[in-house]
Amino acid sequence: MVKLYIYKLFYLLQNPSSNLKKLSSHIMNDNILKEISLQNKYKDKIRKTFGYNIQNEKYKIENIAIEKEKSIFRVKISTIHSFNYINSKVKTKSSERLYFILILKKVNRLWTILDMCNKDMFPSTYDKLSKRYLFHNIKECLDLDYRLNFLERQLSSLNSFLIDYKRIIMTSNAPILFRGGIYNAKLASEYAQKHALNYNTKYKSFDNSGGDCTNFVSQCLHAGHIPITNSWRPYSTSWIRVIELYNYLIKNDIGVDITSKHPYKEGDIIQFYANNKGYFSHSGVITKALGYGEYLYCCHSYDKLNFPLSEIFPFIYDKIRVIQPK
Repeated sequence: MVKLYIYKLFYLLQNPSSNLKKLSSHIMNDNILKEISLQNKYKDKIRKTFGYNIQNEKYKIENIAIEKEKSIFRVKISTIHSFNYINSKVKTKSSERLYFILILKKVNRLWTILDMCNKDMFPSTYDKLSKRYLFHNIKECLDLDYRLNFLERQLSSLNSFLIDYKRIIMTSNAPILFRGGIYNAKLASEYAQKHALNYNTKYKSFDNSGGDCTNFVSQCLHAGHIPITNSWRPYSTSWIRVIELYNYLIKNDIGVDITSKHPYKEGDIIQFYANNKGYFSHSGVITKALGYGEYLYCCHSYDKLNFPLSEIFPFIYDKIRVIQPK
């Protein structure tokens, strides 16, 4: 019965704006409905500003793990979220692997969601809800008020961000292509798209031990003919860590920081900064420049294939920097 409920819920989440009324009868929690509504408002504004819409949105559930203690159920779900990205010039398919935790309780024969967390958006909450002590201290683990406040702040600051971002794009220095060396951006991009959701088993994965994002980006760089060295090789710190990879590329004159030089190019490396951590903590590879400051990218941890940058930045990450390998 729990699995059937989950499948119905994710079917409705395929079109949350249109299905909000039906979702309310499944979720039975006003705060979670408000969280979904705020996310929809944010994304609608972003999509309108950048001139695109999404169609054929789907969730394909890969795995469901259920734990129960007394009347509380904890459900961990992995799913592939996909959609068609469409603007006046481009139609492409974007995909990502998402992890959710649902905390459920049955009241009067109806499922009530006490909490529902997307790991991509709120990793610390996801980790907290994963702990065993959840079943004994459930009130301490729920932080819906914090998440609602975060979403309201993001929505209220969106206008000023969009104004600043447009100004940066309009006044950006004329793009300079620093390439001309050994880097093959096309091969790096093709590798990224091939292995974004299907990990290359020839390499070790760090997905469950700190994150695989920079390990994946280093694989892409090597696929693009950046040579392995004594200080940059599989699983060295400069291979698997965000800041160390940046320093290696810049200090050894292998890449140039072009953050202020829109438009970026296919094969450029993008890194993401999160205020809650206080440093650059995530890496990806740009696979397509769409114009007007929009890009598609691939990454691991959290796995994304040709995913719109505007769906993530600045919603989850506050700043970006971009390195163009030579």
